Amino acid sequence: MKFTWILVNLMIVSLFLIACGGRPIANDNPAATGDVTTEQTAYPGPKPTLVEAIASSAYPAPGGGEEISWEDAKTMILNGEISRVMQAHTKVVTLFTKDGRVLVTIEPNIDDVLTIVEQCGDACIETTIVTE
Repeated sequence: MKFTWILVNLMIVSLFLIACGGRPIANDNPAATGDVTTEQTAYPGPKPTLVEAIASSAYPAPGGGEEISWEDAKTMILNGEISRVMQAHTKVVTLFTKDGRVLVTIEPNIDDVLTIVEQCGDACIETTIVTE
């Protein structure tokens, strides 16, 4: 009986070693080995360019947007030229004009575009606002 128990255990260990192929298990996690490098940047970091801001957004921006200044965007909103405003958390604002153009700008502070649309009054009553 004792011999059978030893024989069964040896067979289990042998099968395990055959299944593993005798190779050590690889660790693909560099953090586990302590081989981690980090970049340090001063806070706040440099202001992102429009392309970087769009690329870091959780959602892709509509293609074909022409870049305009924030001042031009404000003027167009207040003149009632915009049918839809899309604001991302990256402060990228996409404007859809009533004549079908797509324009892109960066607002100085989050929700600035909402304040401008609110100031616009009746000219912007039908402007759709989308936020991320």
